[in-house]
Amino acid sequence: MVFPFMSIYLTHHLHFTGIQAGWVLSSYGCGSMAGALIGGWLSDRYGNFRIQFTSLVLSGIGWLLLAHVTDFHALLVLIFFQSTISDAFRPANGSSITMFTTSANRTQSYSLNRMAMNMGYTVGPAIGGLFATISYTWLFWADGLTCLTAAFVFLILFRQYFNKPLSQKEIVAAGPDDQGRDSPLRDGIFLLFILCVILFAGVFFQMLFTLPLYYKDQYGINEAKVGSLMAVNGFVVFFLEMTFVYFVGSRIDNQKLILAGVLATGFSYIILNWVHHPAWLVLSMVIISLGEIMAMPFMQTYVANRAPQRSLGRYLAFYSFAYSTSMILSPLIGMWIIRSFGYVTLWNTCMIMSVIAVSALIAVFRIDKKTGHAVV
Repeated sequence: MVFPFMSIYLTHHLHFTGIQAGWVLSSYGCGSMAGALIGGWLSDRYGNFRIQFTSLVLSGIGWLLLAHVTDFHALLVLIFFQSTISDAFRPANGSSITMFTTSANRTQSYSLNRMAMNMGYTVGPAIGGLFATISYTWLFWADGLTCLTAAFVFLILFRQYFNKPLSQKEIVAAGPDDQGRDSPLRDGIFLLFILCVILFAGVFFQMLFTLPLYYKDQYGINEAKVGSLMAVNGFVVFFLEMTFVYFVGSRIDNQKLILAGVLATGFSYIILNWVHHPAWLVLSMVIISLGEIMAMPFMQTYVANRAPQRSLGRYLAFYSFAYSTSMILSPLIGMWIIRSFGYVTLWNTCMIMSVIAVSALIAVFRIDKKTGHAVV
């Protein structure tokens, strides 16, 4: 609930400058990066279910505390730790899914998981926008209490897995362990793929960091309507992704879908320069949602299928790390471009970055095919 409104909260409620807001948002990205790496390592060492539960509890407490912090330097520190704790959840969550899947149904399983998250992202900004119009304190408390509720439900449903070791059947189902890649740092093609994900995520995350400001600055839209626009993304992904993955993903080369998704994401921003009309904002959000559907499920499957089981948490951590890195760079670069050149230049830059990412991904996939590691 909180994050879609952070840029507005910092600049219009706490009256931070754009650069100050960018630093706070980037501190969230730094924490996200640390949390992804720590979460992957802890998941491989202590078990993914324990890490998920602990992350939910501590992040819920963190949001409650942040409701009462307004000092710039204190926010820099607390946002960093909040993000570290929250994002330790992601690699552990992705790793746990492989316990119940095989390579044949893994993409559908990740899509089902993403569908649940996007249902939350559909409801969260819409409700959060209403809370924000009343009080931002209510917004933080709502997010914190939902995290604590999720932790309680998670404990009830999955407590039997907290101390359960993987069976040999689950290890075989989760993925091969004989690919000679104990560490993602030794997998050069994978690292190049991660760089491409960073570029893609840098474009995608403008939806969270600068697009809400664009809505408010260029169209004068209040927080409730911003929340409704952001909810379009979750709504489209929730209702279309599973169907798309099941019917389209099994018929079209998944690598081509990734490439199309990355291009569509950049295209969703550049069209904002062509027409100035509220309906165009909805069209842009629909396009970025379709780009997300085409790219993200198959990217995550690529990582899970490529990773040996003993290093699965670390591979998924690097995938999360790519998004976290973008969370650091996106607000700083986005805010700087807006201040120096304006929104038109920012949206053009997004399209250029998407084209660069697609070009690099084509190289990755070609090398994969030549080396026999085409895993998507």
